[in-house]
Amino acid sequence: MASRYSTARPTPSRHSLVSNATPNRASSSAAAADELPPYKKPSHPLTTRAQDHIRALNGRSITLIKDQSTEAEKHITEAAGVINDKLREHEEEIAKRRKQWERGINTNSQENEEAALLMLQKKVDDMTKQLEEYMRGVIDTGVAAKRMEESLQWLHSNAPNRMREQYETQMSQRESQRQSQSQRGRRTHDSDGDEDMNAEVQSEGPTPGPTPLDGSRVILTGIGEVLSERLNSKKSEYTSQPLSFRYTENPAYVNFKGIVHDAKYQDDHPMPRPDTWFTETGSPAPGITQRGGDDDDDDIVMDRARISMRCPLTFQQFKEPLTSSKCPHTFEKNAIVEMIRMSNARVGGGRQGGVRAVECPVTGCNQMLTRDDLRHDPILIRKLQRMMKAEREAEQSELEDVDEHESLQPSTSIKREPSGRQTPATKQPPRSSYVEDLGPSSDSEDDDE
Repeated sequence: MASRYSTARPTPSRHSLVSNATPNRASSSAAAADELPPYKKPSHPLTTRAQDHIRALNGRSITLIKDQSTEAEKHITEAAGVINDKLREHEEEIAKRRKQWERGINTNSQENEEAALLMLQKKVDDMTKQLEEYMRGVIDTGVAAKRMEESLQWLHSNAPNRMREQYETQMSQRESQRQSQSQRGRRTHDSDGDEDMNAEVQSEGPTPGPTPLDGSRVILTGIGEVLSERLNSKKSEYTSQPLSFRYTENPAYVNFKGIVHDAKYQDDHPMPRPDTWFTETGSPAPGITQRGGDDDDDDIVMDRARISMRCPLTFQQFKEPLTSSKCPHTFEKNAIVEMIRMSNARVGGGRQGGVRAVECPVTGCNQMLTRDDLRHDPILIRKLQRMMKAEREAEQSELEDVDEHESLQPSTSIKREPSGRQTPATKQPPRSSYVEDLGPSSDSEDDDE
């Protein structure tokens, strides 16, 4: 008697086969599905739509890289200035304590504090060197973004014509080859040859399109190859230059070096010349703080020259100064920008007739200044802040001296008058308590201007 229940095994479904597949086989199948087909070079010139896509590549992404590079340069410079400012403040504090230690006051902490200062100096020096390396890297990134931007502009302007010329050249060569092959084929046949053969030979004439009957195709240089070749060529030009050429004329790097030097030495030492920033081998020169030799006098005088705290246009203290890149003159931002905006003079020419400009307002300077010729000068701002701080400290010190002097004077005697009122025996203060008003401390600056 046959069993009511079948003993045959069920055939696994397609889904169960896939689910039971080994992980390695599944992953390899997925990887194979993600693989792109082999690259084939283009066989036609660029269409108008393709050219529009190339133009679109040169857009917001590159602008964002340049903006981020500029922002990074700013933050790196600020960080280098802050750590060196803190170090200098600590050095000044230790210098004050050394005077106490020399008199035998609180000498128990001298050894520890001196050791801590040495460690801090080394740490700040190492961090400054690292920040300088970061600065050069950020500058290189900005240069690379600009290089990409210029290369894409060049690609959009030149690549379509180059590909069209390649296409026409190859098509012309193919046509010449077909004609020569056809002529050789006719010469190999007898004059009484078979007409079918002649018809076959004649059928080997030109065929429409870039791909002939033998399966070969026109091969053009791809856009990616052209762009890579251009970028590599420009990059080689940049990297082959010495570091002194790449960085000493870069405004961000010059500003970084200036901020670090000002934070370390303020007005005690002049800023070294840019040609001393790197050694003959091109590496950054270690430990250069100032130049040696007798030819430093002029630079020291220039570096320590008196700086006016007032704008020559507004005659007010600077709030947001802008310094000219063409001449050593500084103006309040709102005043000079408005002056340029109202000017009818233009320089540069071009389609719009040039950009607005104004002759430098300082007497004796005939430089024509545009808005792009004016830049923020953080080093000047630091110097102005120090000068204003010194003025405030001097005024506070003067007031403290007066208060101390008055506190040391003997108390005035009191005598009684018949009316019962009490009056000081001496109404006038002592002669030594007078403070002569010499006018504001910045009056001399107006004379210098």
